[in-house]
Amino acid sequence: MHKLEITETTWMTLRAALREFYDAHPELGFRYSEDSYRYFARRFSTELVSRGVARRVHSKAPLLVDSFSFDRVGFELLTAHWTVEKEKHA
Repeated sequence: MHKLEITETTWMTLRAALREFYDAHPELGFRYSEDSYRYFARRFSTELVSRGVARRVHSKAPLLVDSFSFDRVGFELLTAHWTVEKEKHA
């Protein structure tokens, strides 16, 4: 019988990735909190999955994100979202 070989992974939970992302980007002016996590997850989870940056194992499991691509895509989603919101109210 063969044993499962565990490989290195680049996947982490959205919660952990978002905390690191906000710490790495103080220029965005966001601070990590459970509220900011819930907002981000509600607003962008589907888009992260469709771009191949995130995967959902099942409905109650935390969203897993690829740590190599999350920074770039997260930055793009947040800045594009707030630019569009600002233009709507102008």
